[in-house]
Amino acid sequence: MITLAALTAQLDRMAEPSEHVPTIVVDVDADADPAVASALTYFDDDDDRTSVLVLHRGEVLGVLSRTAAYTLPPPPQYLRRDADLAGRAVLPGRPRWEVVALRCPQPGCTQRLGLVLYAPELPRCPVHSDAMVAEIR
Repeated sequence: MITLAALTAQLDRMAEPSEHVPTIVVDVDADADPAVASALTYFDDDDDRTSVLVLHRGEVLGVLSRTAAYTLPPPPQYLRRDADLAGRAVLPGRPRWEVVALRCPQPGCTQRLGLVLYAPELPRCPVHSDAMVAEIR
């Protein structure tokens, strides 16, 4: 959890906010996670965005720069840019590895071992994709 004090420590109180700087509001005294998550999401949407104005109970606390926002620990409700898509991405082709589960052959032993085996397949010719490259002897 990011506290209001931790957020305030990252703010630039001397910076003059521009006329069109976006504003985030910290609603509570203790938990600033939702406000920081909003700022990070705002920065993720456009790489040219540089700062947000932070308000607490109607009072300007300061300006949170993009760099300062990313130095804070990411709040639980913040999902990094494209992180949600990575888990669902399906890449074309077949995997070149196989997962094998092994067990100890001794009776009663509960030890298990997972291995990733890479098939010893020779590469294909870059010009003739249907031809396997032969080993030079």
